[in-house]
Amino acid sequence: MQFTFDANSSGSTDDRLKAGSYVLVCKQAELKQTRAGDGSYVNACFEVADGPCKGKRIYNRFTYQNKSEKAQEIGHKQLSQYCLAIGKAKISDIVQLEGVPFSGTLSERSDTYNGETRKVFEVVKFEACDQETKTRIETELRAAIASAASDDNTPF
Repeated sequence: MQFTFDANSSGSTDDRLKAGSYVLVCKQAELKQTRAGDGSYVNACFEVADGPCKGKRIYNRFTYQNKSEKAQEIGHKQLSQYCLAIGKAKISDIVQLEGVPFSGTLSERSDTYNGETRKVFEVVKFEACDQETKTRIETELRAAIASAASDDNTPF
């Protein structure tokens, strides 16, 4: 069997994430317990909602409960910044963190896990996006949900 591949014909590499500002949407938020069982955190999956990196995902953790008061204070401050950026100062259910576009600034760092070093991005600044962008992205999200719902009715 022969194998050939031309990396030059695979399209642009401009869709790689870089540190900077992006329009993001939280696709999923979960409250999880720490491995040690002595605290909890919000695990948030953010997705780039616009531009050439659309669809790329970034995962952030917000410390919710921790035996370290400082760690808990930092986590609450970050979560507060996110909630204010999406216009939800008070929430009563974790799902309220999902589905609202905002402007997020990504920072890049190296992370080593199991001896392997890789690039990791995290959202370090949360701000409300302009109303026009917010409305456009929310319309796109609703259309995608409606399309997915209609696809689920396929009899096959």
